[in-house]
Amino acid sequence: MSTSHSQPSPVLAWSLCLALAATAVAIAHSALALVLGVVFVLLLPNADISRAQRYSSWTLQTGVVLLGLTLPLAKVAATSGDYGVIIGLSVLGVLALGALMGRCLDTETHQSQLITAGTAICGGTAVASLSPVIKAPPTATSQVLALVFILNAVALMIFPPMGEFLGLSPEQYGLWCALAIHDTSSVVGAASQFGPEALAVATTVKLARTLALVPLLVIAGLAQGRTGKTRIPLFVLAFVTASVIGTLLGLSAEWTSAISQLSKGLFCLALFLIGTTLRPALLRQLSPRLAIQGGILWLITLSGTLLIALR
Repeated sequence: MSTSHSQPSPVLAWSLCLALAATAVAIAHSALALVLGVVFVLLLPNADISRAQRYSSWTLQTGVVLLGLTLPLAKVAATSGDYGVIIGLSVLGVLALGALMGRCLDTETHQSQLITAGTAICGGTAVASLSPVIKAPPTATSQVLALVFILNAVALMIFPPMGEFLGLSPEQYGLWCALAIHDTSSVVGAASQFGPEALAVATTVKLARTLALVPLLVIAGLAQGRTGKTRIPLFVLAFVTASVIGTLLGLSAEWTSAISQLSKGLFCLALFLIGTTLRPALLRQLSPRLAIQGGILWLITLSGTLLIALR
């Protein structure tokens, strides 16, 4: 006998998933793509589409690499160089503030370390990479990832209207997104709504910020008595390689426009898939101390990086 809590038919679940995913790509609006993912969860809360959700990271990273084809290497290098010091100071400042807040709030140690690293560097990627190094229990990791996903969704909704209200230029807005938002998916999603220049700045600065994960993992490993290899995220190297290839090929405006549209479609698809993971259970499992630390730390980061972007 079926109940309201039973799983829906796989055919129904996948049909609705594909229909909403196609809609997300067609509308090419990042925030609405995320909303459609949440709509899927509300309509079929017990549907199992975990196989599709596994591809969200791959879809996002493919979109980022394709975007690299449209960005000349000189522009990527110049943008990274111009903001290198700002990125470094921002990361170090958030790491220090997060450590201090964790002590003051008496947040569980692993949770404090993970949410601090996620806020400072690259959200879920930092959390997932650091968790095994510091031997964080699965419950701590899952709670931090839940909070990061929620804050990413909030950022995606509020950043574009705030950028418009504050009258930010595309460069200022792209820099703000890259420094303040946790995950690459939400950075490119929010920046893409402000135009190609904002997206180019946001993607380049965000990937440069992601590189801070390498020394963090090395230091954390040494603190834990580990000396294993720490690698640069492959999709960052792939992005730079794509920029080199695009520069050498000298792609025409028609090709770069087509690639940009394909990249944006992949971003929307990734955000739809991420939206399907934002289930009510995420809110119920959060530790109050973790939520307070993560929320306040992000608000301070948001405000501080906005002042940097406006300088």
